[in-house]
Amino acid sequence: MLVRAAHHLLSPLGTAYGCIMRMRERLYAKGVSKSWTPWRPPAPCVSVGNIAMGGTGKTPLTAWILQHAAQCAVTPACLTRGYRAKPPELPYRVRTDSNPAHSGDEPLLLAHACPQAHILVDPKRTRSGRYAASHLHPGLYVLDDGFQHMAVARDLNLVLLRPEDLTRDWNRVFPAGYWRESASALRRADAFCIKAEPEMFHALGGLITDHLQPFGKPVFGFHLEGRDLINLCTNKTIANLDNAPYLFAAGIAHPDQAADTATKFLGKAPEAIQSFRDHTNFNSDDLNRLTQHAEKSSAAHVVVTEKDAVKIAHHLPQKTASATFPNIWALRTQVVFSGLMFGPDGFSQFFTGWLQAAKEHFA
Repeated sequence: MLVRAAHHLLSPLGTAYGCIMRMRERLYAKGVSKSWTPWRPPAPCVSVGNIAMGGTGKTPLTAWILQHAAQCAVTPACLTRGYRAKPPELPYRVRTDSNPAHSGDEPLLLAHACPQAHILVDPKRTRSGRYAASHLHPGLYVLDDGFQHMAVARDLNLVLLRPEDLTRDWNRVFPAGYWRESASALRRADAFCIKAEPEMFHALGGLITDHLQPFGKPVFGFHLEGRDLINLCTNKTIANLDNAPYLFAAGIAHPDQAADTATKFLGKAPEAIQSFRDHTNFNSDDLNRLTQHAEKSSAAHVVVTEKDAVKIAHHLPQKTASATFPNIWALRTQVVFSGLMFGPDGFSQFFTGWLQAAKEHFA
């Protein structure tokens, strides 16, 4: 009752905020001045973004795109603001051995996921884009969290949605909800990607039809599945924990979803889940808390997310066994596309076809 009352009271503010965002969109569309004219990359550009605040799977899908482009012999550059990053210079080129405090966790994860890609951190993505064009000459630009970032022109707009966006949160604009823009902004999308398990995607079919079919764009479902485990001290990879008890830890937006992925992959629920604030910069005290919690839970192993692993590994001895952290593992995941509506092909075929056509256009 209180939630409904709060939504009712805040709806006028949400409507006003949505109007401001629509006005901003029109200014960029018309290019009314130099400052309102988007910069056009000299190669195809794809934006991976969302309409809601919070995690929708942007980083895993961005990693998939970078890897897929590299497999197609196209060198990609990812332009990202690097949330909570403190780079020593701008633009900052992220390497696999970069300090996570400089790069931010998600850019560093992307660098590990696709070492062939150029990962550039800069809150001004026109600046990092121009740097890439002058010095790196990528064949594809990937605009991370770019749906509302209109200063860079794009050729493909991928909009990611959560199941909640089609149900309780539909068209609830901040501060009355979690949306950054009103539903009318979705007309800018070239495709929708819904992060949902196959059963959930199927169950959402009616709402997908009601809400998204009017935009005339394909809708894809995707989810994450476990691939293997890698030891953060030794880099040893294993397929499972042989049913051993484990503690699951996560400093991400939705730790329960990540824990569910671990449970499905390992065939066993964790003894306990230790949650940290999203984008936590882990330190030695945090790691000691992990091991102490694992001991109290009688867990022989600690399993963390890939996003957290790139920060935790920075504090651990590498390539050697550690008496303090003997069994701390990152669960490596992979994107699986498992749903399709309003389109003839799956996402891989859709994206490959678009990339090939875009390359020919820019040739």
